[in-house]
Amino acid sequence: MSDHVVIQWDQPKVSGVTLEARWYGHVVDPVKTIQYALVAQSIQGQWYACVWPKGRLSDGPEFYAKYASLWKAKAQLERWTRCHWRTIPLWKHPQDRRAY
Repeated sequence: MSDHVVIQWDQPKVSGVTLEARWYGHVVDPVKTIQYALVAQSIQGQWYACVWPKGRLSDGPEFYAKYASLWKAKAQLERWTRCHWRTIPLWKHPQDRRAY
């Protein structure tokens, strides 16, 4: 039995222009987490998926794989998330974050 987990996929904008070949993911249900996933398209046209369980760009990605389509890359990350969402840090409002 898998957990009910909802991922929100956001596309970044640069100077008001949406980057069509890049998607960032974070869990929004049952909890809200930090961004931990990336799906992006390479120059060659392949899609790749990366997971940083401690937050994007924290260390190295725990999971990295290439896929033929955006749909397949997102589907793999959704499967990974259903099993591991409890290990992803929760999102905190910037006022609640401690400076180190």
